[in-house]
Amino acid sequence: MTITLRALEPEDADLMYRAENELTATLQSDSPAPYSRRMLVEYAMTYDADPFRSGQLRLIAVDQENTPVGILDYYDISARDSHAWVSCLVLPEYRGQNIGKEMIAAGVGYAVNRLGLTSLAAIVHTDNIPSLRVFGYAGFQKIGILEKWHFSNGTLRDVALLQYHI
Repeated sequence: MTITLRALEPEDADLMYRAENELTATLQSDSPAPYSRRMLVEYAMTYDADPFRSGQLRLIAVDQENTPVGILDYYDISARDSHAWVSCLVLPEYRGQNIGKEMIAAGVGYAVNRLGLTSLAAIVHTDNIPSLRVFGYAGFQKIGILEKWHFSNGTLRDVALLQYHI
């Protein structure tokens, strides 16, 4: 499968609603409450696609038929320091098909070639082996563990700190 990344469109509000509120995504997320569809429609309608002004960029991953398969986010983007954080969410029905691997590879390429970034970082739960593998395939290195860092499903969980250098 060949994955490409495209700009966020207002029509993506339903996709974001489904993805942001999906159980496994919420267990990995920093958001303590679910997102309403209204909030996501407003977000999509007022989205600022200048990543250096807004500090974030949301891209939709699509397959060859232009079907959305996931969401890639850059956040805390720093033009001065040439780095950003990145996260990847593959829709449940597409997991296990190497889509995450393609999404992260496309995301690294976009960060380097379009945004001019030289470093990316990600935080992944230490027990999320598929995500750790996906980031590893894309060249991210584990540079540390933050113990009891993320409250999820009633407990504080460890996260791996991953980094990619150009």
